[in-house]
Amino acid sequence: RGEVVVDLRLAHTVDTTGYLAADMHVHSAGSVDSRISAKDRLKSMTVNGVEVVVATDHDATTDLGEAARELWPSPDVAPLATIVGTESSFATGGTGHFNAFPLVFDRQQPRNGAPDPYKVPARSSQYFDFLRALPGNPVVQMNHTRLSGYLGYFSAPLCGPWNDRSKLPICSVNFEAMEVLAGYMVCGGFIAQQLADWYALLNFGVLVAATGNSDTHGTVNLLGGYPRTYVRLPDDNVTMFSRDEFMAALRGRRAIATSGPFLSLRVNDRHGEGALFTDTGGRVTVKLRMQAASWILVDEVRLLVNGETIKSWPVPRVGDASPLFEVSDEFIELKADGFITAEVIGKKPLPPWLVGEWNDAVPGSCPPAPGADNGFTPFAVTNPVFVDVDGDGRFTAPRQPAVMPTPPN
Repeated sequence: RGEVVVDLRLAHTVDTTGYLAADMHVHSAGSVDSRISAKDRLKSMTVNGVEVVVATDHDATTDLGEAARELWPSPDVAPLATIVGTESSFATGGTGHFNAFPLVFDRQQPRNGAPDPYKVPARSSQYFDFLRALPGNPVVQMNHTRLSGYLGYFSAPLCGPWNDRSKLPICSVNFEAMEVLAGYMVCGGFIAQQLADWYALLNFGVLVAATGNSDTHGTVNLLGGYPRTYVRLPDDNVTMFSRDEFMAALRGRRAIATSGPFLSLRVNDRHGEGALFTDTGGRVTVKLRMQAASWILVDEVRLLVNGETIKSWPVPRVGDASPLFEVSDEFIELKADGFITAEVIGKKPLPPWLVGEWNDAVPGSCPPAPGADNGFTPFAVTNPVFVDVDGDGRFTAPRQPAVMPTPPN
């Protein structure tokens, strides 16, 4: 008997230069429904390639940075950065779950400084203002938008529910980000619903960032980093991580939401996700680049304007894989201000050993897209590039002025 040390170097098959991989919906033992320790949570994130971890325990704040400093005493070798946040349950007079981050961790305060869900404002518009006013200048992110019961904000009575997307919902949409890919809902049917919600908001000029997060609570059902958000930053060296730059990039929608494939979008060569630029001619060129590891099979890349697909391409196989697909100089004609996004989707679900056993363990929990298999769908979507065609220096949404909802009685 003995110990053998093998020095192996993992080969990176997907180039994510310029981006950091973030999971902004993460639970550990500070949450009432999780038992995983802070150190084990960080280890699980590290092996899955997550570089920014936002702690969002239910109605409590957790500082995963304490565990990170014990695991990696030198910041020069730390493989990830941490941010303090919370998942607020909006218990008084409303429904839905919302993350707020960054926050200030204060062990001297109840719930370590997180707000008491039973003492927050009952009206949704006041609630978001309340969260945003917490110390730390946090972003407010809507979680799992259509999850069943009281967990899905848009499917709950407070919002109508919101079924008529020709109008804005009767509830407030004053948040900065929303999960279009959420761990319990990464299947074709739910993805389509969440995308329809997001595109409807963008068409009304509600410019929220699309994110992807795991909502992991353990190490079996949902694994950390699946889905995740790639955030584009000036410096993608995690040892030089700047929380302020990260939050500015998220607020600027410089991000890609994905369950596995990596998809980037450039308009007129240099304008990436979240950019706004003026082109009064309305004729722009688009470049797309999709990369996927060998165990992630994708079938189709789509190019969209104002949430409508204008062009799609089948992704060819290279053996049993679909590793790389590129589109260069695809022309788009815009007659008015518009926004451009790209998507990629696969029919074969991702393996449970990679993403977790939720879909396999709970049959029927996640409806597949038409023609696809049940399971954790390979999918990615870029945040928009906004084109100002009328030359006024801003983006005028297609449905501006917005069709306002009828207030509830």
